[in-house]
Amino acid sequence: MPDLWIVDVIKRYGNVINRWGNRYLVQADDITAAADAVPIIVVAEKSFHSQYVNFERARVSSYLANDTLYDNLYLGGTGDIVPDGPALPAITCLDVIIPVSGSGRPSRKFYHPFFSCDLMSETNPQEWDGLFLPDVETAINTMVSDCSSASCPIVDPQGQLWTQQSYAVPGFGFHQFHKQSPRQPL
Repeated sequence: MPDLWIVDVIKRYGNVINRWGNRYLVQADDITAAADAVPIIVVAEKSFHSQYVNFERARVSSYLANDTLYDNLYLGGTGDIVPDGPALPAITCLDVIIPVSGSGRPSRKFYHPFFSCDLMSETNPQEWDGLFLPDVETAINTMVSDCSSASCPIVDPQGQLWTQQSYAVPGFGFHQFHKQSPRQPL
């Protein structure tokens, strides 16, 4: 059975020093195969992040405790969505739920896309505009499919495969940035 690898995609808002990331677990035979997931994940993430977000680097590392094997891949570029005004506060996030094969709790990702107010619902200011949520779901589902095809499928910590049935929650998520683990991907 392939090993588990951590893929951290590190982002930054504009020229602000603070960085944050989204962590994915992939199954792959080695670190090189795990790194094949990086461009797939980054293309998907860029499709639903605003141009305020800079994609700096990805870190691929072993999931094993005390293993020092890792690789940094420098990315560059911004999100694809052109903002129409100032960004919403950083605490505002896009919440995506991704079911897993087998049984158990689905995986959940909180993305800080730094959208502007133009992507808020006109009828409910506590929700995203529902017109772009299917695009987010399609990007996540394509990412899951492409990673599986590239022999580096995305899994949860129990090793269960993500499925292609993601759901972008219409309501705003509020997710604070928190203290990172001692093994910072910066």
